[in-house]
Amino acid sequence: MLRKIQIRNFLTIEYANIDLSPHLTTIIGESGSGKSLILKAISVIFAQKTDTAFIGQFEDKSIIKLLFSLNKRQMEIFGQYGIFDDEILIEKVIQKKKAKSYINHEPVNAKLLNEMQVILFDMVSQDYKFYIFNSENILNNLDKLVDNSVILEYKTAYKNFLKIKSEQNNIQSSIDKIKEMHPEIMLDKIDKVNPKENEYERLNEISKKIKSSALIKSEIGKIVDSLYENDDSIESKFYIFLRSLDKIAAAGVNIKELKENFEEIYAKINSSKDSVYDLLKESDSDFNIDDIESRLFKLEELQRKFSKSINEILKDREKFKKLIEERSELQFKLEKITEKLHRFEDEVEEKANKLSLMRRKIAKIFETKIKLYLSSLMLKESSVEFEFSEKAIDETGKDSVRILFSANPDIKPLDIEKIASGGERSRFILSLMKSILNIQDLGKTVFFDEIESGMGKESLQKMSEMISGLSKKGQIVLITHNEQLAKISDKVFKVEKSFNGTVTKSFVNEIGKEDI
Repeated sequence: MLRKIQIRNFLTIEYANIDLSPHLTTIIGESGSGKSLILKAISVIFAQKTDTAFIGQFEDKSIIKLLFSLNKRQMEIFGQYGIFDDEILIEKVIQKKKAKSYINHEPVNAKLLNEMQVILFDMVSQDYKFYIFNSENILNNLDKLVDNSVILEYKTAYKNFLKIKSEQNNIQSSIDKIKEMHPEIMLDKIDKVNPKENEYERLNEISKKIKSSALIKSEIGKIVDSLYENDDSIESKFYIFLRSLDKIAAAGVNIKELKENFEEIYAKINSSKDSVYDLLKESDSDFNIDDIESRLFKLEELQRKFSKSINEILKDREKFKKLIEERSELQFKLEKITEKLHRFEDEVEEKANKLSLMRRKIAKIFETKIKLYLSSLMLKESSVEFEFSEKAIDETGKDSVRILFSANPDIKPLDIEKIASGGERSRFILSLMKSILNIQDLGKTVFFDEIESGMGKESLQKMSEMISGLSKKGQIVLITHNEQLAKISDKVFKVEKSFNGTVTKSFVNEIGKEDI
């Protein structure tokens, strides 16, 4: 329940302090006097974005305050936001460059305030655009009369369904992540090369040794050729040389010592022959350098593809094998949980159908009540229909619903904004509100903004009686210029405007019924 409205420096309102009745309060004034600014200020306090153009001329900031007393239901809802007081003061301070919001003097997010609006009040006007008429809220009102066990059964089934659906999504997500890694493709690339641990390093060493051996063999070959193999080898030349010495000695020249020295050299060259050839054999390799280089190329190519060493790639191979096994296990789990999900879907569908059937029965009761109230408001031939359609199942069930209206029996009911006149719309809104308030204590404040527009004297009298009855069940605030409605109120505030030549001001003062 809204207890107090305080507005300071909001457009033409310099200051307004409105203490509301717990039942029926009327704010009256001529058209253009500024009474709609009060509704505008209340709307601004809950808006996520605030236009600084609302700041008046009387100071450098605008302040709006609303004091609410909460009922048990509202306290439970606010408790979910960490607010546990039975009384809350909501405040918005609008300055040139920013706006700040508070609850009980503590800063609060504007988005949170916007969500709280529907808990605290409804604004009802002929433009028919307010929370009470959306599908979700109509369903909530219908559910107040549905057997609670039916609602609980559905919510339990839907909760279980969501849990299994979440598990299914998690498993599918894990499978998709594994698929994105392409384990079979990566494993195939590795297996085609089939590397071994430390193979690249080992082959590199062998390659170096082979290249070194080739160099050694080449040099030893040169020695062999020079000493023994060529036609003009050293061995051949020494043999020829010794034969020449024999001839010189035979001619009587004493060269014994010289000949012995050269024979000793020749003997050493011959005696070293086996050792030199053995050295040549030792330089031969058991490995084919072309094979080694080809293998190294494949290993290097694999390392480039993975940007990892061979040993790291081998670890990845084991990982890919495990991922393939894991995906297979997850696929099996997915099949099982999908079967389970289908069973839960069937259960949710069954419970949703049961809930839908009861809602449709309750809607017929609502239709009867609304028609009854419309009849009392001089619309005896009007018709009202709750039109149900199916939507994707969610926490509210499978129902989407809208209310259709026609004031005449020969015209098909349509959405009210498409078919109703201003007066018809006013009476329909009031009848619907009365039907809802007769079913539940919303604890909310309901603002009616010039709801009497387009109504005749007799209809207006019936509306006055209905509003008076409504105010016994909940708090009503009327914004009107109609004196007849003001006279049924517990409290009346009059809005007047003045202009002193430079500044326009709107004044809000409480008046007695005798002053209307």
